[in-house]
Amino acid sequence: MEYITKSLTAMVLAVLAAVTYVFGAVFRVAAYASVTSVSFSASAALIRSSEWLRFAGGVIALLAVVAAGWQLAGRRAWAGAAEAGAGAAGTLLVTVGFLISATSREERMAANVVIAIGFGIWALLLLSRAARRSMAEQQQVAEGGAPPRLAVLWLAAAAGVLVFAAGAGVTPVVTSKAVGIVFGALQAAGAGIVFIALAAAPGRGHPLSHALPTVLGGLAALTAAYAAFAVMAGLVFGPGYDVTGLRVGYSIAIVIQLAAVGLLGLAAWSRVRELAVPAAA
Repeated sequence: MEYITKSLTAMVLAVLAAVTYVFGAVFRVAAYASVTSVSFSASAALIRSSEWLRFAGGVIALLAVVAAGWQLAGRRAWAGAAEAGAGAAGTLLVTVGFLISATSREERMAANVVIAIGFGIWALLLLSRAARRSMAEQQQVAEGGAPPRLAVLWLAAAAGVLVFAAGAGVTPVVTSKAVGIVFGALQAAGAGIVFIALAAAPGRGHPLSHALPTVLGGLAALTAAYAAFAVMAGLVFGPGYDVTGLRVGYSIAIVIQLAAVGLLGLAAWSRVRELAVPAAA
């Protein structure tokens, strides 16, 4: 939500979360690039390290949402603070899912379900914002005004995050092409819908942010990453899966995902600079 992008503390923490996640993705790329049919032990250790870094990134992201909510509560903006609290609950669940994944390989399905519920809470928040925006626009029309038509974009973003959440709840396994394709396709579709909603916002009256092109680049790369995973699952997954194809396919998908998170982190850094300059003045 926009209250996070208006908080300098939250944006600094968002940058740190992105950097931490990128380091985790680097470990994951190294893990899959080095996997062989003979030994998985070294790759498993790298994957476990990447999952702990992903958990650390989730903790920092949670602190970012909490910081924004705390600032809203300090200004007695109770409605925004309550919304931030719900966002923090969703982020907490995602982070708990990361923790489960890092501590237990046997509970992968449970971890993904918890992560999906966390993203689902964010989808509900966006849906609530769409409803409130729709009522405000109807009120402005009744008063003879011409408001920006943004409610439908909030609704589209909510739908995108919900589809992404559905994909996050799927647990891909190398022995099943169908499950791998569904996982990648749903998350690619979700990220793509959010991309379209944000790209359409300036044309519907939303102020153009300097960080928007970078955010759109990050979302486009995220969409491409999950689409690459779906393609790789269709080509490589199955009962007699090819280890070389798995190594190359996973590495490509994760590198694209790494670039996506890096771009989103760069957008957060751009926002930090925008917020810090007035403070310094």
